[in-house]
Amino acid sequence: IISREMFEDLLPYRNDARCPARGFYTYDAFIEAAQAFPGFGNSGNETMRKREIAAFFAQTGHETTGGWTDAPGGEYAWGYCYIRQVSPASSDYCYPYCP
Repeated sequence: IISREMFEDLLPYRNDARCPARGFYTYDAFIEAAQAFPGFGNSGNETMRKREIAAFFAQTGHETTGGWTDAPGGEYAWGYCYIRQVSPASSDYCYPYCP
């Protein structure tokens, strides 16, 4: 469902010099990781498969974005700029409900 060309179009700035993760996220690595989870993007009809993959890229792109308010392409076009989330939730996020 995701071609190499589409992957490149979805993540146009991931290899920008301003991105600490440049060179880390590749199409081949995405395909290899997806194949490690046989049900990923392979369950349901085509619409459901596309929806699942779109949700995956939306979430992971959001958590690894390096964009800023007036960034080229907009702040959300800079997904996959970091390997780890820049501002993760604190370890007591669910406390006291789930200690």
